[in-house]
Amino acid sequence: MNMANDPATSANGLLLLRAFGNEDTMLRMCYEQSSPTDILGSIFKQGRQVPSSKAREIYYRATGRPFNSRGIPASFRGKIREFTDWSDWAGADDVFDADAELAGETVGGVVRGVTLTRSDMNGVVDSAGNAATINWDMEFNNVSKYQREARAQILLPSHAVVSNVLLWINGQPRPAAFDSRNKTRTAYRAVVTKRRDPLLVTTYGPDRLLVQCFPVPPQGTMHIQIGITAPLSVQSENRAYLTLPMFLERNFQVGKHSIHLRTDGQVFNPDQLLRPNQSGVLDGSISNADLSQGKATLIVKHNPQLNWSWHRDSTANGKLIVQRIEAKTTERPAQLVIVVDGSLAVAEDAEKVAQALKNVPSGIRLTLLRAGDKVETLADNIASSSEPAWAGALSNLQCQTFVGGQDDTQALITAADSLVHRRDGAILWLHGPQPVKIDDPDPLADRLAIAGSNVRLYELQLKNGPNRTIEALDGITNVSRLSVVTSPLSTLEQLFLTWKTNSLTYEPSFSQETGDLVSDESGESQIDLSPLWANDVISKLRPNKCEDFAAAVAIAKQYRVVTPVSGAVVLETQKDYEKYGLTPPSQKQESTSTSVVHHDEIAPSPHPTTTPKSPGLIAETASELDVSAAPEPRDWVLFFCVLACLWFAIRNRWLPAMQDEH
Repeated sequence: MNMANDPATSANGLLLLRAFGNEDTMLRMCYEQSSPTDILGSIFKQGRQVPSSKAREIYYRATGRPFNSRGIPASFRGKIREFTDWSDWAGADDVFDADAELAGETVGGVVRGVTLTRSDMNGVVDSAGNAATINWDMEFNNVSKYQREARAQILLPSHAVVSNVLLWINGQPRPAAFDSRNKTRTAYRAVVTKRRDPLLVTTYGPDRLLVQCFPVPPQGTMHIQIGITAPLSVQSENRAYLTLPMFLERNFQVGKHSIHLRTDGQVFNPDQLLRPNQSGVLDGSISNADLSQGKATLIVKHNPQLNWSWHRDSTANGKLIVQRIEAKTTERPAQLVIVVDGSLAVAEDAEKVAQALKNVPSGIRLTLLRAGDKVETLADNIASSSEPAWAGALSNLQCQTFVGGQDDTQALITAADSLVHRRDGAILWLHGPQPVKIDDPDPLADRLAIAGSNVRLYELQLKNGPNRTIEALDGITNVSRLSVVTSPLSTLEQLFLTWKTNSLTYEPSFSQETGDLVSDESGESQIDLSPLWANDVISKLRPNKCEDFAAAVAIAKQYRVVTPVSGAVVLETQKDYEKYGLTPPSQKQESTSTSVVHHDEIAPSPHPTTTPKSPGLIAETASELDVSAAPEPRDWVLFFCVLACLWFAIRNRWLPAMQDEH
């Protein structure tokens, strides 16, 4: 019924599923094309096969949650019938043990048996240098009998860039090769089919990454590291903040995250989940739910006199990378269209959202749209927030029913169309996750690109999760993500305060300069700023022009950064790199990339003068580094390895036969 061509019939089917649908039945259909197991499921399918992509859309629209936010129940079993070309790869005969998205470009469905058993974030926050680096170590464990691919979408700190990627192969950390997205993905996909050891990192929208690694071996582990360099987000003259990276979407289970960040004493965590230890390191263990809600956000005391910092260019060309914090006057929009997501995820915040919207500065013309099963106009071109009509519209908003999962794309297109002739318009989008692409977001991207600086889209996500619409807006410069510092609603209040007072906003800018820098207001940053400069330069190029694309890829390769035009891939052998036209990581990159900061050995240093050895990896003294290679196997290690192999052979070959005889 929900697949009917008639919109009215489809809408009725969706209402039935929301009221009476069996969630387990709908979840099964997200993975398999089998017969329904309840009466409503039979109506739902009407005797036709439901593609898994359509089933996943229906699951979201009916429940309001992404289908992969739930693990696969152990009771789910189903024989493979019509599946993908990958079904025979793993030798799986159960559809719930196969992986349709293997080596694809989406996170896709949850895979059984894979857990992130170790998640360590180690890094440095340099308040004087207005930058930070985080090395995120992840170790996956696989208790299933199949090789698995671990996949995740990660939200980065604002304007952050991946500047280092490592994969441990045979106990040794191997650095990545950086090249164009197409080259790195082609190499990754080809090597996966050979069941080898690749790791791929690409962007997945503004401040978003897609990380995928294969294989997490049966009854084994896989260890990777993602190095991230980020500028601090300066909020006022004396305050900055840093949000930590977090999962938006994943196909594995997660435990707790261990966080150890060296600071210079000017940093604290408002939720006090991270506390300074005796060495001055912010230390803590945090649940994935708390990390996803921004409870590990750091507040940094900012010195307004330190408005720039520098670091030597990592390519050793004798130049300097300079970061300046530029203050700009924020002009409030003359016309504001507010789009509120009508999904179930927003329901618990609806009253608070309505209260916050009362504080829109007066003098701004207001339109309020609710993105439900259809776009509803709750207020149209009201002259000011002080008008009684605005109070009535907000009261109406609180009375609305927030149900299921909605696609807000059409409401955003309507908002953009209403501002097409404006030169000072803005769209404020308040929403939950948007995990499926129902309406095509390309028309929205086109409208925003044409409008340019005349219209700005501010998006504030109230609940953690993937956002297919914002992914499609990657590279659109007039889209601003409002980072959650303490809570989404306090972020909203801060935006309105900025508009009300025409106060200053602060943005980092980066330049490459020559000569010596001598100033009371400058100092050498602990953090290598080269990746941030390279990312900034690439963002200003136009990748649709051949010469700009080539220049952007060349910069990404030289400075080893992951950007919208580039990716990072780790392959097992040098021949693999050569086969797919990639430049193998040099010996120098490999030796510097293996350096690891140990959180229990580092002490605060408010006046650092040393230079990191490679982008994203910070060390100040030799005692802080673990640069030793893995030890050579000794005779007794080999002896026990042989015994282990013999034991596995006996268990797997002869024991089943002996059991059959009895």
